[in-house]
Amino acid sequence: MKFNYNRYHSNMVRHGTEKSRSLGTIPPIICADGFRISVQASEYAYSTPRAKDAFYTHVEAGYPSELPSVLSEYAEEPNTINTVFGHVPVEVINKLIDSHGGIRKEDEEWLHEMWAIG
Repeated sequence: MKFNYNRYHSNMVRHGTEKSRSLGTIPPIICADGFRISVQASEYAYSTPRAKDAFYTHVEAGYPSELPSVLSEYAEEPNTINTVFGHVPVEVINKLIDSHGGIRKEDEEWLHEMWAIG
C-alpha cells in the first residue's frame, strides 16, 4: 500500500479520539521498520492550508526517531531530532513513510478493517 498522508489524516481525525476530532491532531506515525515521526496538519500547525480537515499540500513534521536527510531544509533547528519541520510537502512525507516500509503492518491491517481504505 502506498502511503497517502491526506487519506490517513482524514481517517484518523474522523475516527480518532475526541482530541483528534476537535484539534485535528493525530498520533505519531510508526513505520514497518520502527521509524517514528509526528506529522500534523491543522489550523495550529505549520501546514498548508491551516485548517482542521482539508486536503493538505504541506504539513508539519517533528521529533523523528532518527534524522531523515530529506527533511533537513525544513528544520527549525538543524541537525537534531528534537525539532519541528515546517511546511514539508506532502509528497516528501509520503515518500519518507514509503522508504521506511510504509506504516507498520498491524496499523495497516487495522486501517483496512476499520475504515475500508486501500
